Amino acid sequence: MELLAKLENCDWKDFEQIISEVFETHNYKSFWNVNLTINGMRRQFDVVSVKNNKHLVIECKKWDNKKSRISALRNAVIKHKERCNFYKEFVSHEVLPVMIIYNDECVKELENVYVVPLNKLNDFILGLP
Repeated sequence: MELLAKLENCDWKDFEQIISEVFETHNYKSFWNVNLTINGMRRQFDVVSVKNNKHLVIECKKWDNKKSRISALRNAVIKHKERCNFYKEFVSHEVLPVMIIYNDECVKELENVYVVPLNKLNDFILGLP
């Protein structure tokens, strides 16, 4: 709960950086605000965390509760999935698409992207193989 209180009034940049730090506390090598250009096409990634040759490509969404509705979430997931497919061209290891949202919904999977509420992040990380 201390993390939730810390993030309540932060901006999106701080939110991304703190998420990166959370993964580092779980022994991931983590980077935030990653930009890749492949064949003249550029994509930006909020956080990339790597452990045991598994790359978690993380999109951070600090939406108000209205925007977390399933239609807005589904659109964001589809865009993130496209960015993750782009990232897969860059690495030859497993890529796991993750979206971390700032509200208290349950963990779910949409379009093969894990959607994880902030208050479930630690449990999600601990459950990763």
